[in-house]
Amino acid sequence: MAGLWPSVPRTLALASLQLGAPAGLCPGRSSLRFCSLSAEAPGQRPAASCARVGASAVGVLLVAGQRRLRLRRCRRQIRHACLGHVLEGQEVLIEAVEGLSVAEGRVVEIREVSPGPGLQTRHFSLRCHGGSTFLVKVGRGPVTTFQAEKAGLEALAAASNGLGLVVPAPHTLGEMPEGRGSFLVMDFLRFIPFGPSIPEVVEKLGQSLALLHGSAVPLVTSSGAKSDWNQPYGFEGGLQTFLSAWPQDNSPESDFAEFFVQRRLRPQLEAASLKFQFRYGTSNEDSTALARLYTRVLKGAEEALEPVRHCKPSLLHGDLWTGNTGATQSRQPILVDPACWVGHAEFDLAVSQLFGKFPARFYDAYFEVAPKEPGFQERQNVYMLYHLLNQANLHGAGLGHGGTPENPGGYLEQAIAAMERLAKA
Repeated sequence: MAGLWPSVPRTLALASLQLGAPAGLCPGRSSLRFCSLSAEAPGQRPAASCARVGASAVGVLLVAGQRRLRLRRCRRQIRHACLGHVLEGQEVLIEAVEGLSVAEGRVVEIREVSPGPGLQTRHFSLRCHGGSTFLVKVGRGPVTTFQAEKAGLEALAAASNGLGLVVPAPHTLGEMPEGRGSFLVMDFLRFIPFGPSIPEVVEKLGQSLALLHGSAVPLVTSSGAKSDWNQPYGFEGGLQTFLSAWPQDNSPESDFAEFFVQRRLRPQLEAASLKFQFRYGTSNEDSTALARLYTRVLKGAEEALEPVRHCKPSLLHGDLWTGNTGATQSRQPILVDPACWVGHAEFDLAVSQLFGKFPARFYDAYFEVAPKEPGFQERQNVYMLYHLLNQANLHGAGLGHGGTPENPGGYLEQAIAAMERLAKA
């Protein structure tokens, strides 16, 4: 690449590099045009000669007086283009990774590694020259969503230290240009295929999760400073976290039953009642059931949670199912994509019983460390209702809508079935 740069002192070089360039600038081209403009004498129109170097476009002007600084900028932009165009504004991600103290040289490869369609985020791996690789998640939402995930990853890493769980270390976050969302940079972990189904991994995960729930909640902020947060339930500083796209109110509370009913269940019930009151693709009976059962469900939930009103506070992953776990090459269980808060340990077992269920050995291993307590299944019904309402509020009545009372199909019908059980309890 060095041979492309002119060496005469009074040479002007113009390069254009199109990474999502505005319409009209090199339209339809995927190559970079390098132009050297040689000025023969002051005031004389320079003669231009151009060569195409493989990349695409914007303009960087290299002036003789500041040649070294501008050369570095131009080389960096050309290198970004040569990495390939996988995302609008990807140069921001590259610069964020290269700015990390743990990055081993410049980024030499960027590729998309999103697990599949339908996700709210896209995933990219960025590999540096020295071999270090980072995962960058890019989402359409504000940076606050990734602030919550970063805090959750840090809290999980601190609490699970020495327990046999692997949590990717988050490094930095930021906003994409032109309001195109935000991003989070973390360590890239290599998952082995079907990790959550390997008996050895499943057993370790169950045991380690129970130990995590039994550990003290780390009261440190993301900056490493000691926290004055002293309420047992919620999250440090009342930081709002997100279950998928649903914002979770983590204002601290000393009564867990009160916290869960008021901060978790009531907002979901109110949103679902409003959303489905005009049927929204459901039967008339389903659309009125939410309002009909509303008061009795809240009362039934509080009664079911009475024995754990002052339970031991546990740091929760918050969205624990097989899709948010994995295994390293050495078969250590991995936890990713948390929706952390501090509450009752049993909550983390609920969502996996609805979708993405673990093999039986996971639950057996968990209960060997933390045995079931009386009323376990009644409380699971309350926690599962929260997840079902969350899915219905975010995604509608759900696949399988139209099932029978004996075998309810979609999210809403399953939620109503759980509400009926609570109302009768």
